[in-house]
Amino acid sequence: MSFSLVTYGFAPSGYRPGVTLVLPLMQPTTFVFPPTTLWSTRISRFIEDKTCGRITSVTLELLEGNLLVYHRTMTENEYNTIPVCTSSSKLPWSNFIRVLKVLMLANRQEHQSNIDEAFAILDQQRKTTCGSNANIPDGLISSDELKAFLSIICPQAYIDVCVRLADTNRSGQIDRSEFTQMIRSGLSRDIVCGLI
Repeated sequence: MSFSLVTYGFAPSGYRPGVTLVLPLMQPTTFVFPPTTLWSTRISRFIEDKTCGRITSVTLELLEGNLLVYHRTMTENEYNTIPVCTSSSKLPWSNFIRVLKVLMLANRQEHQSNIDEAFAILDQQRKTTCGSNANIPDGLISSDELKAFLSIICPQAYIDVCVRLADTNRSGQIDRSEFTQMIRSGLSRDIVCGLI
């Protein structure tokens, strides 16, 4: 079972499940996270492979009951060859791994401090303070910042769904509480695994 675009008002009129989307997703007027879904009952695994103390690959697994529903291994070399097609820059491999781990495990296995760190890594845009040259994070994750991360592992359609689901106040950007809700619900994990 996966998340239904139709049930939650994201599908354009005429959409049929199983058909590739060519029309933009709709922005539902009201959306709340479902109280119980597979987002919260699936079990995820994040396996790091190290060489000389350095993470050289990661394996992501998702289980539903005892059934393996997702398995993917990504190496650092593979990561370095994948282009990012947004105005935000590609994260260094070590930062990518830290964020990916949180998105896969946070609904049950990570601490709030890990979620805050992942948010800070994704928040690449800077603002200058009045009367100072100091650049500080703007405190929001733009759709481009999230796409720069997700385009490495997800098809474009899933990225658009993620941004729309996470942006519950429809501001066009994701704040810290929205990001935390997306992680804690398990939604981010299912997006990473392409199960939306």
